[in-house]
Amino acid sequence: MTTVARPNFFLLLGLNPNEVWNQTLFEETLQQKRGEWSRQGAGVTKKALVAKQNLALLQQIGEVMLDSAQREMEASAARKELTSLRNVQLEQFARQLAFMNAKDAVEQEEVARFIDAFKHLLTPEEITSRISVKIHTAAPTHTKTASMLDVSIVKSVTDRLPLIHMNTLYELLQCSTKVTTPELLRAAEKFYMQAVRLPPTAEVTVKIELAGLARQVFKSEEHRASYDESIRQASLAQLLNELDASVSRSTEREVHQKQVLLFLENAKKEGWREHEALARLRAYARQRKWSMTTPAIHEGAENVSTQATRLVMAQGAGVLPLSQTVITYEIKLPTLFRKQRTLHIAADPPGDLPDLLLMSRQGRLPFGKNDGCLFYRLTGASLSKRSLVCDLPDTPLPSRTFAKLFLGDDSTYRLFMVHHPCEDRMRLN
Repeated sequence: MTTVARPNFFLLLGLNPNEVWNQTLFEETLQQKRGEWSRQGAGVTKKALVAKQNLALLQQIGEVMLDSAQREMEASAARKELTSLRNVQLEQFARQLAFMNAKDAVEQEEVARFIDAFKHLLTPEEITSRISVKIHTAAPTHTKTASMLDVSIVKSVTDRLPLIHMNTLYELLQCSTKVTTPELLRAAEKFYMQAVRLPPTAEVTVKIELAGLARQVFKSEEHRASYDESIRQASLAQLLNELDASVSRSTEREVHQKQVLLFLENAKKEGWREHEALARLRAYARQRKWSMTTPAIHEGAENVSTQATRLVMAQGAGVLPLSQTVITYEIKLPTLFRKQRTLHIAADPPGDLPDLLLMSRQGRLPFGKNDGCLFYRLTGASLSKRSLVCDLPDTPLPSRTFAKLFLGDDSTYRLFMVHHPCEDRMRLN
């Protein structure tokens, strides 16, 4: 007679199998779960069915957890299951880390999000130590200095300069950007005194207003820095608008590599560092839903390579190609015309496949290749086309038995990636 697998009671109740047994905590938790399952059990949804199954286990939970010998066996099984789950999560962490380390560099914000996603596995220090690429710390922000100069002043300057066909206050005062701030303030005072003596016209009025604004901008180093940053931001916004106009005329919605190089070259002339300009361009491309071929930046020389980026990552004695072979699969159950279970495997690109293990588990999907029973092994297969169909064993199985495909050798995850289908296509019955 086949024994139907059930959930581990420590994990079902959320109790730590490594802690000293606490009878009071167990009783309180069980009472809380009983109420929770009773509320969820109304209806015919999947969540309701699971809740009903859990309610049916209440008597067995009491028998197992109140018997010290059975409880210890349950705790041991829970520890093994948690270890298996942790191994799967560490495997996932390693694959995500490989993608991160395959970049030229990463932003501090991306690292923070990565740490937050895996902080339950490793400490922030342990995660950071495994990141081998350069981490761009946030560039010194001008938010603080910008707040010292009222944004309405910057807007007033920006609105009025085009009326007299000028671009900056430096051009208005006929001064270089290298002139000191006190000299610029004196130039603004002089320009203002000259302008107010002129016969009133629309142009003179604009110049008087701009001269008054220039006196506010150049009255301190902080205000000047804020204005200079507004010029810098406007210059990049103009470049993005010009690129947008070009891309919008194309049906491809794609920014080609030479266009990226031209954008970065123009941005550099406006005082932008290449990695900053590239980061802004990437963000703009994501917002506009463009595809983009990104060149490589050599940080030391601040030069952009004229060849396409080819990313590799050292891993042990080998390297990790940027493009892995993606393996997809699904299980098809017997039908009127097909009397056997079949496993359908595809690979992109086609080629030799690694050893593959199809692990089965009753009641839920296996967490990893060490969780459950080996149902089928595929060895030495090769795909000349895009799909392969394998007959699976016609073994009688308990209801709700699932199977999941894993690579037999963990080291091959650097070359292959398994994409799992939806749960319905991972059922063996």
